[in-house]
Amino acid sequence: MKKAILFSAVLAFTNKFAGCSSSSTLSSPKAKEIIESNKEFTRNFDRQKPRLLLTERQIQRGIERGYWTLHKDPTGGIYDYYVPTTKGQPYFDGVGRAPVGMVCDLKLPLAAHVLQVTGIRDNGPEAGKEKIVEYDWNWDFQSLPSNLQDLLRDNPPMHAKAVLDLYDDGWRAVHFSD
Repeated sequence: MKKAILFSAVLAFTNKFAGCSSSSTLSSPKAKEIIESNKEFTRNFDRQKPRLLLTERQIQRGIERGYWTLHKDPTGGIYDYYVPTTKGQPYFDGVGRAPVGMVCDLKLPLAAHVLQVTGIRDNGPEAGKEKIVEYDWNWDFQSLPSNLQDLLRDNPPMHAKAVLDLYDDGWRAVHFSD
């Protein structure tokens, strides 16, 4: 009996200080880990050829470095667009206006990653059993050639939400939204 009690005490002590806990608390690092390892998150974003929202600075940098050129709207309207140059064609399908601003379609696949968890709050009638996790994410530009990493370094992060439910074996992401 003493051995069983000693074993239980050692196990509880080890779990507490090794970070292995069946606790119902959800920390930001744990939420980030759960989201990034979820198949829905990775299926939606992993190794995609993304459409990137560009800042004005990125657009100018792309022109200066010879990746695309500006083509004026022939009607004199606001629909100017950019065309990839010979230098930019291996990397970009196009650059143009979208309802959210200027975007480019990248030809190279990228994976996504969570930059930071910005908030965790209870959801539903049973406090502590379901959480809404808000987070910022972006594409992982590390796999790109260094010249493109430099061009896209100012890419603004996207904001999203995930619903995590507490099961008997721990937290699981069950729903994602923008």
